[in-house]
Amino acid sequence: MAGSKASTPKNSVQCVLGAAEMLAPIFSYYSMPKSWDPEKCLREGMEHAFSFTMLRDQFYGGWAHVWKEPTDGLYHLKLTSPKVTDDVTGYATLIPQFVNAVSLAQKAIASVPQTDEMKQGNLRFLPPFGLSMLNARGVLLLHYPPDETITYLDYLHSHTTKRWEALLISNGHPGADNPLLESIVDVCPVAADGGTEGGNLVDQLCANVSDELTTYVADLLLMLLRCKQSGKSGVTQPMVALGAPAQQWLMANFKSQIQTQVGRVKSLKPLTVLQLKLHADQELVTPIITMPHPCIYYRHPGDRTEMLRQDLIGTRWYVKMAANPKSDPKKVLQDATTYWNAASNQARFRKVAQAHSTEFDNLMEIDKP
Repeated sequence: MAGSKASTPKNSVQCVLGAAEMLAPIFSYYSMPKSWDPEKCLREGMEHAFSFTMLRDQFYGGWAHVWKEPTDGLYHLKLTSPKVTDDVTGYATLIPQFVNAVSLAQKAIASVPQTDEMKQGNLRFLPPFGLSMLNARGVLLLHYPPDETITYLDYLHSHTTKRWEALLISNGHPGADNPLLESIVDVCPVAADGGTEGGNLVDQLCANVSDELTTYVADLLLMLLRCKQSGKSGVTQPMVALGAPAQQWLMANFKSQIQTQVGRVKSLKPLTVLQLKLHADQELVTPIITMPHPCIYYRHPGDRTEMLRQDLIGTRWYVKMAANPKSDPKKVLQDATTYWNAASNQARFRKVAQAHSTEFDNLMEIDKP
């Protein structure tokens, strides 16, 4: 299992990642020319992922260095920010937690024999690499990663995140800070083609190890959603459950809490606000809102005016809650609803609608999410 040790000064930190046998399957998405030495490829893949994380945590110019320590045969990681006043020591705890959680999920996925249809769909285990971790201001709970993230070696290169970022910016969020609101946890960490067919194949595969993946998701949420008040009780950063599979995951694992708050519902409606205790051993409360998957917009055949308004309201809630997690989440939703329905803001809304239509109508094929 990965372990950690902090180093000084605070702008540099080291931790133990683990053995090649555990790490190579996790970072197998990072494929280089066959002429490359596998050990070099593994080091490069890990350095790529954790350097990207530092960038998205806004440690600009920060870098990751990975090496295999001769004394123990394990891979070690050093993260350094060039700004001497930066404190990156939190990575010494978070990265081993991330690696251990992802390793358990990878082993579970690998244990499931794939059908011919799954093999043809090129399903591949894919952890949420290179995302904001130490400075994450919120979490997006999603279904599964599209395989284009592997093509570009960028977990945020997808049609989902392109539209999500446009919604954030439309709500006044600084574009440079968008990655802090894009820490993604997929309930199924398996890359596939976007769309219904890819999603169905992913669900078939992951259904065989649902208990293990529930533990994996819970571990990542525990890592990312941290207390914003002193002590063991308090409130965490907000989370958005985007799309039916993410919302079904919440219903399956927190049904009692949800029904206490919104009644004996079988599914969650868009813009439902929840305050859930996601960790059994803590009193931490996470404010959550439900929203349609951002890519539903692409496939909607009719007038998308109210769909866009709904998306803007939900995203505004997320932006405001990320800025002040201790706010009353229901009051924040009321304010966001009032904002995007106010007569004084309808000219702005029309501009956003026109920009969305211009930017996204031809971005992808109609059968892609």
